[in-house]
Order: sequence, then C-alpha cells, then structure tokens
Amino acid sequence: MREQTAQLLEGFEALPEEEKKIFTVGFLRRAVPIDSGPLDDEETAQAGDQLFAALTVDAKIREGIAELDRGEGIPEGELDAHLARLKVEPE
Repeated sequence: MREQTAQLLEGFEALPEEEKKIFTVGFLRRAVPIDSGPLDDEETAQAGDQLFAALTVDAKIREGIAELDRGEGIPEGELDAHLARLKVEPE
C-alpha cells in the first residue's frame, strides 16, 4: 500500500461516523467498476461468514455499551470478582 493510500485511510478513520457514511457514498459513486473475476461458492461463503462474524461482534459491543448506558452490567471495579465467582460456580 502506498503512503498516500495509508494517509487517506487514517484520515477516514478519524472522521465522525456521519462523515464516514457521506464519504463512503461519495467514494462508491465515483469508483470505477472493478472486475475481480468469478467467485466460487467457497469464496462467497467464506466472505459471508467473515461479514456475519464481524456484524455479530459489533452488535454485541453495541448491546454491552447500551447496557452500561442504562446503568446495567458489571461496574469495572467489580468485574474481576464477578469473573472469579463464575469460575467456581457450577453450571
């Protein structure tokens, strides 16, 4: 990756979420169609699995943040004790 490309990516990461969306739409409208060749079923399935995994992790993180915002969850100072209890309690 060229340095200029890396700088563009760093700049993109620094944008607020709404600006990232606006930039992405503008970029995709200007992007030249790229022929990556045919995809086989295995490649398609693997890409789908990776996307699903990323979305699942993102959803869990958002759910955890929402719980903390509502005052739910385990306060940071109590986390170690809670995890220690979980290790000794039978299921």
